[in-house]
Amino acid sequence: MLERFHVPEDIAVRVKQEDMRAAVEAIFQAMDMPEADAQQAADVLMYADIRGIESHGVSNMMRVYVTQFKEERINPRPEPKIIHGAPAVATLDSDRGHGLVVGPRAMDMAIERAGTYGIGAITVVNGAHFGAAAYHAAMALEHDMIGMALTTGGLTVAPVHGAEPMVGLNPLAIAVPSGQEPPFIFDAAMSSV
Repeated sequence: MLERFHVPEDIAVRVKQEDMRAAVEAIFQAMDMPEADAQQAADVLMYADIRGIESHGVSNMMRVYVTQFKEERINPRPEPKIIHGAPAVATLDSDRGHGLVVGPRAMDMAIERAGTYGIGAITVVNGAHFGAAAYHAAMALEHDMIGMALTTGGLTVAPVHGAEPMVGLNPLAIAVPSGQEPPFIFDAAMSSV
């Protein structure tokens, strides 16, 4: 874990998963998200925390999301629409929807297409923070499929020898089923840390 996310044991507070999930869902609903979307968004945050991905869990991201809802940078009730498409692929305009909700919808669309055509790829535009990419990629495992999820992650990285941020974090997650063994899941930013 990165040191900046480490909480010293003498001030650490442990919260039961079910209590944390209920609180997170309630906060998302207070931001005007429908109940099902609040549950989905909470699921992504809980996935991150339970797996030790504190950078994308409740304590690190919830306050950011609340601020973005209040600043109207996240639409709590988006109406995503396919703006380009072909049988195995599509581009989805997320209507400034939360990536924790629209990302899983896009992955469901990709899984459905892959079941029919052998491959499915959905590109999402006009959205908000994606969350832990591993969550989205791992959705394919339930269908015995390989899942990939990636995003630009905002322009926050200076290129080699650069002085200003001009490159995204470019996180990439891959989830591969492995028979009787635990699945292989890789999730990392392609930028230096």
